[in-house]
Amino acid sequence: MSSGRLHGFGFVHEAITQLRGDAGERQVVDAELAVVSNGGGAPGGCFLFAAAAVARGAGCELPCAESRDTTKGQVTTMPIIEPIPTDQLSPVSRMVIEDGVAEGLYATPIPLQIFAYNTRRLLDMDETRRARGDGSLLGGRILELIRIRSAQLGECQPCMQSRKHDSITDADVACLLDGGGSDLNDQERLAVTFIDLLSDDHHAIDADFYRELAGVFTAAQIVELGLTCAQSMGIHRFIHTLEVFGTDEPVVAFSSDQVDTRHPAGAEAPVSV
Repeated sequence: MSSGRLHGFGFVHEAITQLRGDAGERQVVDAELAVVSNGGGAPGGCFLFAAAAVARGAGCELPCAESRDTTKGQVTTMPIIEPIPTDQLSPVSRMVIEDGVAEGLYATPIPLQIFAYNTRRLLDMDETRRARGDGSLLGGRILELIRIRSAQLGECQPCMQSRKHDSITDADVACLLDGGGSDLNDQERLAVTFIDLLSDDHHAIDADFYRELAGVFTAAQIVELGLTCAQSMGIHRFIHTLEVFGTDEPVVAFSSDQVDTRHPAGAEAPVSV
């Protein structure tokens, strides 16, 4: 890794490629760790990457794979809200989670074991995820670029590392890190720009930007783009706040009376008719 620009993003791309074993002729044998640095002094920075944190294909080789007792279904990493142990999940929640992970729909079950405290929301989210792309006017590739970029912005590690559309390559992900590079077509570039602006400064999405969008998208596609970005950003940021791979004691410990219940402090008064 002796050359590169883009503020070190090329180095990051090469490091991940090596750790995933996808570097071809330049592959380093048994690559397990990579150090990436750029700049110097005050503007300098450094990353340490480990192969154990890289998901390959639909599988999961995140830290959760080493910190989970799969025979007992217990989680030893501890998010802010303690995940429901597998053997304490309702039959429907367990089916949704196990089937989704087995099908590669989800990279790790841990966030789902948290969402399972609210069964209705878990089922709604799973239904939405399974329907993703069905009848989409944007197409599966743009939806996947949006999902990955949203995960990058929300620092959602499991979602950043998974791939759910066969067309997505490491070069595409590098383009996302580069703020929508030249390898993306006009629709893809503008879709990525839209979610970046929605995340950083939604006031910058002005009439001129919508005119640019209208040059390559229909009104129906723009509506789908906006709603997709908003939904994806929200869930990724929520997952990030949960500290899915945290090691501290949970703020909210597991208790069966926390599942599908309402706190007394928020009980609704009877509605008079």
